[in-house]
Amino acid sequence: MNQRKKRLCFFLLLCVLFLSYPLWAQSTGQSKTGGHRGAVSALIYDEKNRILSTGEDGFLVVWNRHDNAAMERFQVSSYPVSSMSLRPGKPELAFVETNSAGLSRISVWDYEEKINLFTLPFSDKWDHAYYSAGGSFLLLTGSNGVERVSSDTGTVLETPGSLAGAVTFAATGRSERSMVTYLNSGYISYWDFETGAQTQSFSVPRDIKSPLLLGNNRFLAGFDSGGLLILDAVTGSIIVRDANIRAGILFTDNPAGMEFVCMVPGNDSRSPTVLYHMIMRTPGRLETINRRNMPSNMPLVNSGIVIAADAVALGTLDGRVMVFDRNGSARIMETRNQLRIKSAASTTANLAFLTESSRLGFLPLDYTRLVQGANLRLEDAGPYSYLSAGAASFLLWQGENLLSYPLIKNVSANPERGSASQSYIEKLTLRFPLRSVSVLNNLYLFLDSAGNITVYNHDTEQVIFTYASPGSQDAVFIDSRNILLGRGASQGSGVFLILNIVTGETVPIPWPAAIGARVYRSPSGRLYGAAVSRAGNNFNTSIVSINAGSPSRSYAIAEINAEDTSPAMAEAGEYFASNLGGGNAMLYSLSEGSTAQVKLGRSPGFPGILLNAGNALVSVDTDGNICWHNARTGSLLAVFKIYINASNPRDSGWVLERDGRTLSGSVTLN
Repeated sequence: MNQRKKRLCFFLLLCVLFLSYPLWAQSTGQSKTGGHRGAVSALIYDEKNRILSTGEDGFLVVWNRHDNAAMERFQVSSYPVSSMSLRPGKPELAFVETNSAGLSRISVWDYEEKINLFTLPFSDKWDHAYYSAGGSFLLLTGSNGVERVSSDTGTVLETPGSLAGAVTFAATGRSERSMVTYLNSGYISYWDFETGAQTQSFSVPRDIKSPLLLGNNRFLAGFDSGGLLILDAVTGSIIVRDANIRAGILFTDNPAGMEFVCMVPGNDSRSPTVLYHMIMRTPGRLETINRRNMPSNMPLVNSGIVIAADAVALGTLDGRVMVFDRNGSARIMETRNQLRIKSAASTTANLAFLTESSRLGFLPLDYTRLVQGANLRLEDAGPYSYLSAGAASFLLWQGENLLSYPLIKNVSANPERGSASQSYIEKLTLRFPLRSVSVLNNLYLFLDSAGNITVYNHDTEQVIFTYASPGSQDAVFIDSRNILLGRGASQGSGVFLILNIVTGETVPIPWPAAIGARVYRSPSGRLYGAAVSRAGNNFNTSIVSINAGSPSRSYAIAEINAEDTSPAMAEAGEYFASNLGGGNAMLYSLSEGSTAQVKLGRSPGFPGILLNAGNALVSVDTDGNICWHNARTGSLLAVFKIYINASNPRDSGWVLERDGRTLSGSVTLN
């Protein structure tokens, strides 16, 4: 059977499976990791026939079709990922990451080793990154034209000619000596890399969407205002137009051939999604081999679609991946999502955490105290959204969703029984949402969103100090008489300020920056701050070791050329840890004269919370993993995970991975 007939049979089978969608049964294969939280934006089959997906959650998921499950999941970006490209012949992926402000980063990862090879920030927005035919370089396309980047070093290479306007698509020939581009303004252009000259250019329809090269780059298919069209990419002439298919997504498993599949999403929940299998047999003759309506109860499909090998995979808006095999099976790939954690704090003995579902839990700070079969109690935390820690107890507080004033509660922990005692802070009236809380013995420090500072003595149940500092971002105790503020530079000569809560005296800490975004006091008494400076459109963020006794001796521990107003900070032993920049965390030596830096061992997500754990360091990542690290080498010592499955309670529980062993236990929701 020739290749065209095989693909035709496969498509017919696919259509039958679509029509029988309500009868699908999920595989009984055991899920291994979580899927996506949010829409799937891109899918790729790699050379080992694994499905790779990415999406708006910034994670890469590796799916095993034979096990019908996600086999690996790890974070590649703190931004949503909009595009992904596989380097030919290597396990490397290029991602286009775009934040809410429209700024782009291009990152390249070895996805088997989970290593970031390089990341390039851009002030311009790029929409796609395409590898050249041999994988030697990347072509970035977007509203500002084309940029060429070395695949090995991330060096920006010379791009031929001048491409004025938005470029939707770029590709090279097999020799990588020339490039073809499509400009939204309505031009196809050819460029020679050696001479830098434009060799050909001609006018074509404007604003072609979902461009797809066919017939060894000879033809370009896509959608313009008149519907589906196919162009001769050498002359620019329109060969085929089908005004009945107005818009959709095109994909193919064989760019050298002339067959493709067109998926046309419905306009609303009542309109079916239509799948066309099409072929251009001779120039000018487009034939629809088959047309099928997908069932109305089929999950909405996003732009993540791929057809290759012996299966079709589609990504959905709710983060799932569907697979249709030639052997007759069709299913939604299984996942086992973890319970994510939004706040955590630690005392000298215990670790407390709040989950995304507003549950409060406690663990021993020493992970070796966890035993096989133990039950973890998760209590309803009600309206509380954040945790802070004192010497032996925790403070629950609200920073959002206020009815009238923030609610605050003191809780002491018992990991075996949950919270041992609770007391509400009732004689404290605060009017605005809280921005930060600091605890020192019996003293509680509150900073609200209006810049009001309140110090409360828990033993006497009295407010002992108030102060107004509009523009303050963070506050922490230095000792029982002084606090450290991070604030905007417009409030005085320094972005950091020492405030005496007995006398009201203030001492600014000079540092050249626009804002002191975060402040932190370690258990050893050392002080740190995150300072953001700006020059024009460029930002710089520094982590500063603050010397309160001799401010001029303050110095920067780490710096990035970007804005980060909420880096996590923690100290363990002679090292300081931070996730500055939003990616993986680093350990920085505090020894005088040392510049040693160590990467924190990777868990599936990027660290979002860092805590001191005596001789260890605890990180809580964006996927819900609680991780213990060696405070000197950064290596992972143990990883704790929680799974909650409301529809199947037997699938709920906790898992601790340590020393090559796996411990597990049950979870009770109170």
